[in-house]
Amino acid sequence: MDKNKFLKTLMSELQKKGAGDIALELRNDTKSQIKFSNNEIAATKIWQHEYVAIMFELNKRIITSYMEEFSRKDIISFVKKAMSFAKAMEPNKKYHGLAEGPFKYKKHERTHDKKVSKIGDKSIDIVEAAMNAAFSEGAKRCNGVFEFAESEETLLTSNNVETKDKGTGLYLSFRSHVEKNASGYSNQVCRILSELKPEKSGIESAKIAVAAKDPQKIKAGKYNLIMGPYPFGDFLENVGYSARISAIESGHSFFRDKLGKKVASKEVTVYDDGTYPGGLETSKFDAEGVPKQKTLLIDKGKLKTYLHNTSTAKRYNTKTTANAGLLYPTNTNLILKKGKVSKKKIFDGFTGLHITNLWYTRFQNYLKGNFSTIPRDGIFLYKNGKLMHPVKDIRISDNMLRIFSNIVESTKEQSQHSGWEVTGPIVSGSVKIKNVNITRSTG
Repeated sequence: MDKNKFLKTLMSELQKKGAGDIALELRNDTKSQIKFSNNEIAATKIWQHEYVAIMFELNKRIITSYMEEFSRKDIISFVKKAMSFAKAMEPNKKYHGLAEGPFKYKKHERTHDKKVSKIGDKSIDIVEAAMNAAFSEGAKRCNGVFEFAESEETLLTSNNVETKDKGTGLYLSFRSHVEKNASGYSNQVCRILSELKPEKSGIESAKIAVAAKDPQKIKAGKYNLIMGPYPFGDFLENVGYSARISAIESGHSFFRDKLGKKVASKEVTVYDDGTYPGGLETSKFDAEGVPKQKTLLIDKGKLKTYLHNTSTAKRYNTKTTANAGLLYPTNTNLILKKGKVSKKKIFDGFTGLHITNLWYTRFQNYLKGNFSTIPRDGIFLYKNGKLMHPVKDIRISDNMLRIFSNIVESTKEQSQHSGWEVTGPIVSGSVKIKNVNITRSTG
């Protein structure tokens, strides 16, 4: 069955059975991945996934599901089972509906590039270019992953929304090694092939790895930090998650009861921007069809809003922030407003630790914001602006609200990145934070 006809037939069959609000999202995603390890291509994979994400409401009973088969027989079978399941559920009295269309949409810059789907064997050249650049800076061993993808999306809702969008994306995660305890990391995310600079990742990661040779242990205590874009992105993503109204209501947010209050230093202004040019999560519309927008989350340290869809916004007597997901609001591109200092000048007179990467950020208490995380790859001790020596075996054990309240300044140079623990795109530079609690990660 033709896919557009399939969506309309599914919509019609659900409505015949009494469904009220309905949102159907047809996606066709193609992703290619190249893994490289020990200086060699280890594996190549291609995924193609076509499916329909379904949300419908039956007398305030909310059902979400997926379909991967596209015949009328499959529609009839799905509707029968879904209705039976819905009738056995308790009504969700907090549900207040989907957005009412139609809407007008703007075309966003740098979100789709035909060249991405035609990379083919050139993907190997991209990986090799990054590795050769790393070798030229002293790397002995390289590993990582290069991914490129194309997606098409069609959205149909019962509230007069029928629209389409398409996009491409590229992701390069690159790690250089010099010796056992000396590694460096770099990460690139973009949507246009010409914006990918593989040599940059090779050079950046190798320079960190070379400088990280022969790391030393240090005493636990309070240290000033300069956090590079990758580790700070981990912190910023937790800000985005905590700003979701669903996280507030479930008790998984350190922003609970903080609306309109100070949650960071005056140096911190953060946006959720679904319209950011070239942003990995930039698109025309959210899961309800509402045009994406730029939302001010934190203004000079003060929390201005939570992230809402139409239903949650009505509950809180506010407006949707165009962050609807299939079930609950989700953040898009998280942007830290540019600072005033250069990435070179931020080290002037600096005494403390330079953190280039993190992993395993875990919360001991979501509501309070207590967490710990392990710096990895290059960690460096500075004194009065001078690099003293690399560091190993430390852990950051602190509080997220205290971290953001202790931000002193940030750089004007920024980059977009994503990754293993930073699943959503982040746009930020390096950030200076005072008096951060450092403990030992090993005995």
